[in-house]
Amino acid sequence: RQGNTRARKHAAFALGEIPLTSRSMENALGDALQDDDIHVRIAATEALSLKPPGKSVKKSLLTAMTDSKSEVRFDATLGLVRLAAQATGGRMSDAVAPLGEALYDSNRYVSAHAADALERIGSKDALQLLLPFLRTARWCAHTDNDRRF
Repeated sequence: RQGNTRARKHAAFALGEIPLTSRSMENALGDALQDDDIHVRIAATEALSLKPPGKSVKKSLLTAMTDSKSEVRFDATLGLVRLAAQATGGRMSDAVAPLGEALYDSNRYVSAHAADALERIGSKDALQLLLPFLRTARWCAHTDNDRRF
């Protein structure tokens, strides 16, 4: 957490652009997820989403899903969609429950990414959480006479 906010944000962004990954890089991005500035946390979440799938990347994205700011949760669930698309053999099973909770996030885009990730995971547990959500999703709780879209 050294340097000014802009420098920390750009450093996190740059780490996402570097194709190689290392434990120190993942640690730096994990630390950036705890930054006080939302833009640093967003950049770190987006950078992690671009890294090859792995336990520490997934763990960091699951942590980012609990951020108080929906913009960070949006990027975290989008990152989990990317991981789910690449994962095989039940590697995403520990993400199912948090993604199930994210279906009911106050941000409709977080919900949509969570639904997409659960569908891509495709396990029985994932689908058992997803199907009830989809049955009622057509009745969007976020849309009313004041918020049509």
